[in-house]
Amino acid sequence: MKAIAVDWEKIKHEYITHGLSHEDIEVKYKIKGTTVRNRASRGGWNKMRQAMRHDVTKAVIVTTVAQTVDGLTAINARDIAGAASIHAKALDLLETMEINPVTLKALAGALKDAQAIARLALGVSTNNTQVSAPDGQSMFSQLVIVSGKLEQLEQDHNRPQLEADGATHLH
Repeated sequence: MKAIAVDWEKIKHEYITHGLSHEDIEVKYKIKGTTVRNRASRGGWNKMRQAMRHDVTKAVIVTTVAQTVDGLTAINARDIAGAASIHAKALDLLETMEINPVTLKALAGALKDAQAIARLALGVSTNNTQVSAPDGQSMFSQLVIVSGKLEQLEQDHNRPQLEADGATHLH
């Protein structure tokens, strides 16, 4: 009886890369399962299969992370550009218009929102309480002072209208 030539390299390749089981190989190549198990054990095929799976998994993770980072980088770049555009437009409005307190407060809010967008896009906290102003006061205390002044301006701006409305109701 003539022995059938077996291409063990091909079988090894299929076992390692395609995940064929001993039984799959036995059926496909008509080789006893124990022969396949012995060959796989002696040749370290299981370790090779695990290493190959590890390498493939690692490559998929690296690729996925790289694609995610690229996508987030593009989104962040757009967010930063948008925040810069909002900031520039608000500053232009401040320089070119006579602004009432309500509009000024809205612009201040737009500037704050633009800064928050840019900071979030960079992965930085939006909490600026630790940054100090040129005079040494905290930015938070400066914001409280400015906010108070804006509220006072808004009240002063609305007072003539309220007085006019009140005068009309008195007659």
